[in-house]
Amino acid sequence: MPDGGGLIRLAVIAGPTATGKSDMSMEVARALDGEIVSADSIQLYRYFDIGSAKPAPQMRQAVPHHLVDILLPDESYSLWNYNLAAQEAIRRIASRGKLPIICGGTGLYIKAALENMHGGVKGDDGLRRELLQMPREELYVRLNALDGQRATQIHPNDTYRIIRGIENALLPRESGHVERPPYDVSFFVLSAPKSVIYERVEKRVDQMLENGWIAEVETILAMGYSPECKPFQSVGYSQIMRYLAGDITRDGLVAEVKKATRHYAKRQVTWFSAVKDAAPVDVSYGDIRAGADKIAKRM
Repeated sequence: MPDGGGLIRLAVIAGPTATGKSDMSMEVARALDGEIVSADSIQLYRYFDIGSAKPAPQMRQAVPHHLVDILLPDESYSLWNYNLAAQEAIRRIASRGKLPIICGGTGLYIKAALENMHGGVKGDDGLRRELLQMPREELYVRLNALDGQRATQIHPNDTYRIIRGIENALLPRESGHVERPPYDVSFFVLSAPKSVIYERVEKRVDQMLENGWIAEVETILAMGYSPECKPFQSVGYSQIMRYLAGDITRDGLVAEVKKATRHYAKRQVTWFSAVKDAAPVDVSYGDIRAGADKIAKRM
């Protein structure tokens, strides 16, 4: 939806996990005739539904969602890919006279879309296939030989980041000036006291497990997907993988997922608190409609 100056009007609804971003974006989309562009690194993947708090199918039917369920679990996807896909989705939405709404908690994805960040080199399918066939230990040795400093920043078991490090060391980078996208951005951050966020995190983890989160992981593995797939390394899923491997008990699983999710929420708060000119939206009392009204009036 271009404004009078030719810029595309764009809303961002961000914030830490368990603050109601999906519900809020739905309300805003209905009020302002918008479509939603997901900025969640796990919602990209099919089958990873419960642990990513993916919007339900009926929500996606009521309001179009973009960049959800676009990848199989073993497909590679970089910040470069997300940037290009988000730019295209935003242009398509605006061309239909709709309001693009970026919604999610992956701060780096949002930054990439707003600033046209490429996030390193563009991946090469041939090299990626070659690297995926190598044992993890050999991959780490190769990265250490190519970029020892980067190797010290990556855990030896983090296959995805090891491969990206090797790609960044071997593949050519794009040259030239990077243009910022022509957006008129209104950035909203959902917020609540830390104690409220942590309480919601704990309740949501319990609900996800009751809803079959462990069975979801078992089903994906039964399809033949490797435990090395990137989404299995995310918060919650990585702990369930350890539980299925017999490394932790059920009680230990619950405690570790809650702890890891609290830490993730804390990092998100830190990230979004640094966003310049972002407007806070208090969701302490869970009043989604009031928050959506505030956002709609600011657009």
